[in-house]
Amino acid sequence: FNPSFADETAGAAIVDAFFTLMAAMPDIIEEYAAKANVVSPGKARSLIDRSQATATADRHRTLIGTLIEQMKRTPDRVAASDRTGTLSYRDLDARTAAMAGELDRRMRELSDSPLIALCIDRSMATLTTILAIMRAGYGYVSLDPAQPTERLRYIAEHSGARLIVADAAHHAIFDGMDVTLATPQACAGTKDGAIDDVRST
Repeated sequence: FNPSFADETAGAAIVDAFFTLMAAMPDIIEEYAAKANVVSPGKARSLIDRSQATATADRHRTLIGTLIEQMKRTPDRVAASDRTGTLSYRDLDARTAAMAGELDRRMRELSDSPLIALCIDRSMATLTTILAIMRAGYGYVSLDPAQPTERLRYIAEHSGARLIVADAAHHAIFDGMDVTLATPQACAGTKDGAIDDVRST
């Protein structure tokens, strides 16, 4: 402080008063905010109604439904990319729709289980397969190929999933189990999956 303005005692009192004020500031702000009308009553009612309407609408939206809307709205934009290339929303829409139909057909022939197990290496196929499963109306059980074989077999068995979409390299993990195996390519109907390699054990 400036000695010409206040002596040491007065300076200490000013500093103490300042810190007391700062300590009380949150309560002062809270009290002011509770009393202040930052918008008119009519505007406040409008904001509340709009918020409630949006919340009601959002309760009926699903993740896959929102994504399909995005696919239709911006078909030429890039939806995903990896080291093998890029995928537009149009391509993602076509691939997941085709795969969803094939997965649903296979599931109807197998059982009433609502789950499809998935054991594939991370790639573009992972994304398309997960979205296709959701689009078909099923849930998925994620099986990480890096996990020990016995753990994967245990999870698959106790999940109740009868269909396992797995890379061909991982089919041996499930040897002897009462499940049906399919590659992502076979389910997608791509050239690589023209020979349907689904097998029951």
